[in-house]
Amino acid sequence: MPSSRAPRERSPHQEPTEIRRTFARNLRQAREAAGLSLRALAKAALCDPGQLVNIETNAANSALDTVTRLAEALGLTEIDLLLPNMGTGTAKRGSRFCCNVWR
Repeated sequence: MPSSRAPRERSPHQEPTEIRRTFARNLRQAREAAGLSLRALAKAALCDPGQLVNIETNAANSALDTVTRLAEALGLTEIDLLLPNMGTGTAKRGSRFCCNVWR
């Protein structure tokens, strides 16, 4: 049975979800705030640098273990990277790299 999608069109199951886009945005913001390169964060979190590029640019699906390792490498909790308000400073409360201390 032929597919109703164009040959190069992504499946709806491959499209990034809102939480994946939020995670990708928060990860990049936290990494940049920490002054870390992709390679440095990958090394600290025991991840492949290509995987981080894929997460940050394509909002690729990530295993929970990967989210945990990335959060720990950044001095954050998993929820800090998953909350939609990372840019406001409220999610940065656990960061050892952040200048704004949550009280």
